[in-house]
Amino acid sequence: MRGKKNESIYVASKFAVRGFTESLIKELEETAIKVTAVYMGGMDTPFWKETDHIKDRSRLKSPDEVAKFIMEQNTGQAEMFIDR
Repeated sequence: MRGKKNESIYVASKFAVRGFTESLIKELEETAIKVTAVYMGGMDTPFWKETDHIKDRSRLKSPDEVAKFIMEQNTGQAEMFIDR
């Protein structure tokens, strides 16, 4: 959702996914297919093990917790924010 120091490539990939998702929403609006973009502050995956960008990984949700949240809260909205 915003640029960050020392994470330019990672942030650029996230901006690309956002544009892709917004385009899919527009392309599929006349169909029964709904697309939801999910934005979160981070998830506890091996990605974070080799970085010092996050000091306290205990605040990150597990992939299972994130998946459960998405399944429970998704009503077909265009965007969903987790821990924002």
